[in-house]
Amino acid sequence: MIIVRKEQVAAFRAAAQQHFAERMRAYIAEEYPRRYEALGEEGTKALVQKGIEAAEGYGIEGEGPTAVLIELMVDFGEKLERSPDRVWAEGILAQPDIPGQVRVGVVRERFEARTGGRRIVMAPRQDG
Repeated sequence: MIIVRKEQVAAFRAAAQQHFAERMRAYIAEEYPRRYEALGEEGTKALVQKGIEAAEGYGIEGEGPTAVLIELMVDFGEKLERSPDRVWAEGILAQPDIPGQVRVGVVRERFEARTGGRRIVMAPRQDG
């Protein structure tokens, strides 16, 4: 019989989460080069971490649904503030009786329908 202690499980989970976070950072750098450039490497890492924490807060499990949530955060802001459907989306994401994959999928579909699939680009700040 193999016994796995809580500490070992925690270590495996932390290593897996770190590997996922690095893959998401690389994905954002590749797929969203302007956003990555604006955030920088550390800012992108922080955004990915916020996305992981948001997914946990919503009870969303698994890399796939978490990645979709992070991608929505890249497109629409960390709190989805660049979407007029933010309040609706928060309501959907907070429904624990709906599987996480379904919740993020529905939100993504609605956001994409509203934008025609176009990515939201933040205008550069003009201080003056």
